[in-house]
Amino acid sequence: MTYKTKQMRPIPFFLLAMLGSLGCWAQPGLSPEIKAQVETMRVGTYTNVLNLTAAEAEKFWPIFNEFQAQMEAYRMQLRRERKKIQQNYAIATDAQLQASIDRSFALQQSILDLEKRYTAEFKKAIPLKKIALLPKAERDFHRELLYKFKQARDEDMGME
Repeated sequence: MTYKTKQMRPIPFFLLAMLGSLGCWAQPGLSPEIKAQVETMRVGTYTNVLNLTAAEAEKFWPIFNEFQAQMEAYRMQLRRERKKIQQNYAIATDAQLQASIDRSFALQQSILDLEKRYTAEFKKAIPLKKIALLPKAERDFHRELLYKFKQARDEDMGME
């Protein structure tokens, strides 16, 4: 890995949530080159951590990409719901807030259900021992991504 683990600090949950998937980087404003670099980094990190063979990768990536697309749709809905709560909490009635909180819980449950469903799909492509490493692959990807962004920021600020 290119980042220095001794200098890394634990990544706060909110940063991981922001970086939850590639879809958050697919928003307007980022160039296609940057999006491609992020995707290449994700593929490299996951392939390395999971130690995917060519045959496994061929089966795994279409399933994973489908999973990520669906996951991002839920995450975007959840972000919108949470933003709505944050923006309207001062003027919303208790009933409106409760309904919004309930929608947030339902979306979180949908995310969990999606993860469960896709675990079964991943079993068709890779062994269970590799599926168990998916959270580590995601953490390593986020660390690498944060490191690259920090590096780029430091270079832009003339700190290197």
